[in-house]
Amino acid sequence: MRINAEQRRVFSTKCAARCGASWEKLAVLGLAFKGGTDEVRESPAIAIVEALLREGAQVRVYDPAATAKARLIIRKMAWLYASDPYGAAEGCEACWC
Repeated sequence: MRINAEQRRVFSTKCAARCGASWEKLAVLGLAFKGGTDEVRESPAIAIVEALLREGAQVRVYDPAATAKARLIIRKMAWLYASDPYGAAEGCEACWC
């Protein structure tokens, strides 16, 4: 569990190194713990999105099944929900699937 938690931090650090301090826009395709479901409890994607937002990133997300549940979990942070994957990725510096 410690290693899994550390990998989430490592990922957001790598994003920061690649994108620089400007943090334009990042897209995240998929929020669920397991693809094709709406299960977001313990989702690494949710934790990573929260970390990226704390770092100042502008994040757009798309998940056809899990968006509704994700909105309930992360209400207080400003992220945008796209209606399709192309809309999420449009104009972004990086896309994480």
